[in-house]
Amino acid sequence: MNLLVRACLVLLLLVAAAAGLFLVHCYPEHLKMYLPPCLFYKFTNLYCPGCGGTRAFFALSRGDFSEAFSQNAILFFLIPLAFMLIVYPRIVRIPYFCHFILFVIVGYFILRNLEAFHFLAPH
Repeated sequence: MNLLVRACLVLLLLVAAAAGLFLVHCYPEHLKMYLPPCLFYKFTNLYCPGCGGTRAFFALSRGDFSEAFSQNAILFFLIPLAFMLIVYPRIVRIPYFCHFILFVIVGYFILRNLEAFHFLAPH
């Protein structure tokens, strides 16, 4: 990918993220009523890796990092990873990189549903 195209993509994503943060920060309660509940949790009573992600995003928009971490800790791993993949897309070519990401997500899914790791479950 051309360096100029990559820079434009990063800039576009930053502008979209800023617009999303502005909307979430200014109208959090208004937006929450349009969000559906997690269907995976509703049918299985297990927390998926994304459960609490929306509430974590709302907390991040207010600058409340501890609340965001308590809602969904894996976002603090995935958000920087997403930006890293945009800036350095060749990182995917590292042997077993995708396996490592999958291992982290599946491991997080399993741990947050165990009683010993209840602190990983969203509140």
